[in-house]
Amino acid sequence: MRAFAEPSTFIELPFGEQLMLWAMRLWMRGLRDGTSDQTILGTGFKLAGVPAAHPALDGLMTVITTAATAPIDIRCPHCPDISDDEHLLMDVVAGLQSPGRGGSTLFACRLPPAARRSGMELAGRLATVFSGAGLMIRPRGPALGPGKSTIH
Repeated sequence: MRAFAEPSTFIELPFGEQLMLWAMRLWMRGLRDGTSDQTILGTGFKLAGVPAAHPALDGLMTVITTAATAPIDIRCPHCPDISDDEHLLMDVVAGLQSPGRGGSTLFACRLPPAARRSGMELAGRLATVFSGAGLMIRPRGPALGPGKSTIH
């Protein structure tokens, strides 16, 4: 797995990236805790002017969590640090928003081909919705040194 460079904390991200990361984390918290955060997610996306992002993110996270062959590190909503997997998801969306500027392949080693194709289609929808609202996700650069370990 590749490590990603700065920004390494939630507070350093621009709004669009904070929104995407918050939504991924809230969705995952709902899965882990068995609580329904879908209403909160829908309201958050609506208030941000991107209500169509909700079904795209829900589908993407469903594909990732049901088809992954290894754990995916999505942190809790209050965690200040950003995992490599969270950076990877943002890098996928960044690449789909700006074709030719890089971007990652969605968990090539941890998703079967059919799930990867479905996930990339859903990530493309999310990228389009965010782009339409001016919420650009920046491509991630590789880290210069070893990644930080975080205990969760």
